[in-house]
Amino acid sequence: MKTEKRDTEALQKKKVLKKNTKCDFCTGYEEKIEGDQNSEICKEIADMKKHELIACIASYLGKDPEYLSVAEELFEILKYPVTEYVLKHEFNKNNNLSLHLALWLEEQSTPDAVEPLNNIVDTYLKSVK
Repeated sequence: MKTEKRDTEALQKKKVLKKNTKCDFCTGYEEKIEGDQNSEICKEIADMKKHELIACIASYLGKDPEYLSVAEELFEILKYPVTEYVLKHEFNKNNNLSLHLALWLEEQSTPDAVEPLNNIVDTYLKSVK
């Protein structure tokens, strides 16, 4: 009898916990990552990480200083497609990826594919008005 009561209480606590921690924008029950608390510090950290990645790419290309600009171009071209691949095909194996995030990454990685769709929507909306 006591075991059943403890099990029922544990189930109720799990339900309350899940209800309180469900992310509005994700398919999972993960806590949201908080936004920039201090945007200057976060921007500086992001820039440092970006430059570390660019330097790493440049080191694979060679020792010529010109490769830094090539590495920066490669970084800008590949950052969203690589992120989309990692999240959709690596992370999503064991976790539920946010649909909102997946759609945003698709839009960022292939903006040329989104533009024709936006044109159709704009044309339709203008004709309805």
